[in-house]
Amino acid sequence: MQNTQTEQTNETSTVLRVTWISLAANIALCALKFTAGFLGRSQAVIADAVHSLSDTASDLAIILGARFWNQPPDKNHPYGHRRIETMVTLIIGFMLAIAGIGLAWNAIISIHLSSSKSPGWIAFWAAIISIIIKEIMYRWTLRASKQTGSIALEANAWHHRTDALSSIPAALAVAGAVLLPSWTLLDRIGAIVVSVMILYAAFKITRPRIAEVLESGASEEVKKEIEQIAKSVEGVTSIHKIRTRYVGANLHIDLHVQVNSSMPIKEAHDISMAVTKKLLQELPNVFDVVVHIEPSH
Repeated sequence: MQNTQTEQTNETSTVLRVTWISLAANIALCALKFTAGFLGRSQAVIADAVHSLSDTASDLAIILGARFWNQPPDKNHPYGHRRIETMVTLIIGFMLAIAGIGLAWNAIISIHLSSSKSPGWIAFWAAIISIIIKEIMYRWTLRASKQTGSIALEANAWHHRTDALSSIPAALAVAGAVLLPSWTLLDRIGAIVVSVMILYAAFKITRPRIAEVLESGASEEVKKEIEQIAKSVEGVTSIHKIRTRYVGANLHIDLHVQVNSSMPIKEAHDISMAVTKKLLQELPNVFDVVVHIEPSH
């Protein structure tokens, strides 16, 4: 239990450290793009700065939530507090979806408009800097999410990637307006394409979390793997009634194991502990295993 609490404390520390740095970078990029968009007379870059504000909101959601979802199980929460991470991840996913819909809507309603003034190169370079920094933040945050197993951190990583993608049409808009003012339509088309990519990322983030809230279990492939691992333990004659549930990224397993009916209780108990240990060691993100011992027929 002490090791588990230490691991959770380290995970929380990593999540908070990564997210605080992310928050600082997002605030700096927002200020940069607002300033460059204003000085460079680029509505696309100013809109991109507004989109970046959603990143700061998701950072704050993680900073507030991470202190709670890694708390150990207690009397009122025997399965822990990972549902908080699920809710934070859903919020990030919904924010991505709203940002994607907003970008698409703005692009569609302005597709017939043209800029009255040509933007300056300062706006273009601000968008390029944003793309580079956001791609770096995406890779770094995604790596940290894999190390900690944090689904909220993974969702935030994809938020960085979509922000980098949304800066691409902004950069193209500025370059196109400066070099070929009559081609500003490409900016709107590019924004629509990126909006679809953002909505797809939001779908990928929210779909498994909604399934978790609805108490969906592991896939049939994972269940078969659970059965194979349990059957490999010496003394196990049969496996049935495998039930699973996800709490955050953690998998909880409940299964019935049949052993020889004449086996002593102590030996049957040792087999159940061996099954539990093997499942915890060989399957990723398994948090708890409950084994029910039954006599074989």
